[in-house]
Amino acid sequence: MFLAHHCFLPPKLPQQDDSDPKLDQLMLTTIEGTLEEFGDLVPSHSETAAQARQAIAGLRVVLGPSGQVDEANLLEGLQSVTRAHGEFILSCFESMSLDHGHEPRPLP
Repeated sequence: MFLAHHCFLPPKLPQQDDSDPKLDQLMLTTIEGTLEEFGDLVPSHSETAAQARQAIAGLRVVLGPSGQVDEANLLEGLQSVTRAHGEFILSCFESMSLDHGHEPRPLP
């Protein structure tokens, strides 16, 4: 029931706390696998499914087995995104600041 309660909107919400890091990891792993299968079954959306799967995989790693954000894994994930998509991210920030008339602020 955990997956049904967290992946779909059930008619009645759970009445008790069902937090469990192992179940959270199971849910993320299940979603990741489902996205991979979806991409194989619907080739026209395979790139989108792969990007979503990468995002879920990154979240699973950042959360770690304890269910808490792992600082070292978060830093590595941010550095990885920056290496892979740094120019795109920078252009988005530049575009946002130009559109709103604000000067870009340097990152700390």
